[in-house]
Amino acid sequence: MDRTILQSFAGRSTNMPMVQGTTAPRPRAILLQMFISTVLLMNVLFFIDEGWYDLRWMQQAGNWFVFGVYCIILFLLQSLCYWIILANKDPKGRLAASTAGGFGLLILFMLVVSLGN
Repeated sequence: MDRTILQSFAGRSTNMPMVQGTTAPRPRAILLQMFISTVLLMNVLFFIDEGWYDLRWMQQAGNWFVFGVYCIILFLLQSLCYWIILANKDPKGRLAASTAGGFGLLILFMLVVSLGN
Protein backbone atom coordinates (compact mmCIF):
# COMPACT_ATOMS: atom_id res chain seq x y z
CA MET A 1 0.00 0.00 0.00
CA ASP A 2 1.00 3.59 -0.51
CA ARG A 3 2.60 5.27 2.52
CA THR A 4 0.20 8.23 2.49
CA ILE A 5 -2.79 5.90 2.47
CA LEU A 6 -1.35 3.97 5.41
CA GLN A 7 -0.62 7.17 7.32
CA SER A 8 -4.07 8.61 6.75
CA PHE A 9 -5.63 5.28 7.67
CA ALA A 10 -3.61 5.21 10.89
CA GLY A 11 -4.72 8.75 11.71
CA ARG A 12 -1.33 10.37 11.20
CA SER A 13 -0.88 13.71 9.58
CA THR A 14 0.43 13.44 6.04
CA ASN A 15 1.68 17.02 5.70
CA MET A 16 5.01 16.31 7.42
CA PRO A 17 7.74 14.89 5.19
CA MET A 18 9.06 11.48 6.10
CA VAL A 19 12.78 10.73 6.09
CA GLN A 20 13.94 7.21 5.36
CA GLY A 21 14.28 5.28 8.62
CA THR A 22 12.74 7.96 10.85
CA THR A 23 9.28 8.89 11.93
CA ALA A 24 7.82 12.36 11.90
CA PRO A 25 7.76 14.04 15.32
CA ARG A 26 4.40 14.24 17.01
CA PRO A 27 2.72 17.66 17.07
CA ARG A 28 2.28 17.55 20.86
CA ALA A 29 6.00 16.96 21.37
CA ILE A 30 6.82 19.74 18.94
CA LEU A 31 4.53 22.17 20.76
CA LEU A 32 6.08 21.23 24.10
CA GLN A 33 9.60 21.78 22.75
CA MET A 34 8.55 25.13 21.27
CA PHE A 35 7.00 26.17 24.58
CA ILE A 36 10.13 25.21 26.54
CA SER A 37 12.46 26.98 24.11
CA THR A 38 10.22 30.07 24.18
CA VAL A 39 10.15 30.26 27.98
CA LEU A 40 13.90 29.65 28.29
CA LEU A 41 14.80 32.23 25.65
CA MET A 42 12.48 34.84 27.15
CA ASN A 43 13.86 34.14 30.65
CA VAL A 44 17.37 34.85 29.40
CA LEU A 45 16.24 38.06 27.69
CA PHE A 46 14.31 39.25 30.75
CA PHE A 47 17.26 38.35 32.99
CA ILE A 48 19.46 40.62 30.87
CA ASP A 49 17.04 43.42 30.01
CA GLU A 50 14.41 43.78 32.73
CA GLY A 51 16.43 42.59 35.69
CA TRP A 52 19.84 43.97 34.68
CA TYR A 53 21.46 40.56 35.23
CA ASP A 54 19.27 39.92 38.24
CA LEU A 55 16.11 37.92 38.90
CA ARG A 56 14.35 40.67 40.83
CA TRP A 57 12.18 41.40 37.81
CA MET A 58 10.11 38.37 38.87
CA GLN A 59 8.85 40.22 41.94
CA GLN A 60 6.65 42.62 39.96
CA ALA A 61 3.36 41.50 38.44
CA GLY A 62 3.66 43.93 35.52
CA ASN A 63 6.86 42.29 34.38
CA TRP A 64 5.14 38.88 34.39
CA PHE A 65 2.37 40.29 32.19
CA VAL A 66 4.90 41.60 29.67
CA PHE A 67 6.80 38.30 29.90
CA GLY A 68 3.60 36.43 29.03
CA VAL A 69 2.81 38.72 26.11
CA TYR A 70 6.31 38.29 24.68
CA CYS A 71 6.15 34.51 25.20
CA ILE A 72 2.84 34.32 23.33
CA ILE A 73 4.16 36.44 20.46
CA LEU A 74 7.40 34.42 20.20
CA PHE A 75 5.50 31.12 20.38
CA LEU A 76 3.15 32.19 17.58
CA LEU A 77 6.02 33.41 15.41
CA GLN A 78 7.92 30.19 16.07
CA SER A 79 4.83 28.17 15.11
CA LEU A 80 4.44 30.25 11.95
CA CYS A 81 8.02 29.45 10.99
CA TYR A 82 7.67 25.74 11.80
CA TRP A 83 4.35 24.91 10.17
CA ILE A 84 4.14 27.42 7.31
CA ILE A 85 7.55 28.74 6.30
CA LEU A 86 9.54 25.53 6.92
CA ALA A 87 6.73 23.08 6.13
CA ASN A 88 8.58 21.22 3.37
CA LYS A 89 11.98 21.01 5.07
CA ASP A 90 13.62 18.07 6.81
CA PRO A 91 12.13 17.67 10.31
CA LYS A 92 15.56 17.14 11.87
CA GLY A 93 16.67 20.78 12.04
CA ARG A 94 13.27 22.38 11.67
CA LEU A 95 12.73 23.12 15.36
CA ALA A 96 16.05 24.95 15.76
CA ALA A 97 15.45 26.86 12.54
CA SER A 98 11.95 27.82 13.63
CA THR A 99 13.28 29.04 17.00
CA ALA A 100 15.87 31.21 15.26
CA GLY A 101 13.33 32.37 12.69
CA GLY A 102 10.73 33.14 15.35
CA PHE A 103 13.29 35.13 17.33
CA GLY A 104 14.30 37.03 14.20
CA LEU A 105 10.66 37.83 13.44
CA LEU A 106 10.20 38.95 17.07
CA ILE A 107 13.12 41.37 16.71
CA LEU A 108 11.63 42.64 13.45
CA PHE A 109 8.21 43.01 15.12
CA MET A 110 9.74 44.98 18.01
CA LEU A 111 11.56 47.27 15.54
CA VAL A 112 8.37 47.96 13.62
CA VAL A 113 6.47 48.71 16.84
CA SER A 114 9.21 50.98 18.17
CA LEU A 115 9.53 52.88 14.88
CA GLY A 116 5.77 53.37 14.77
CA ASN A 117 5.81 55.33 18.05
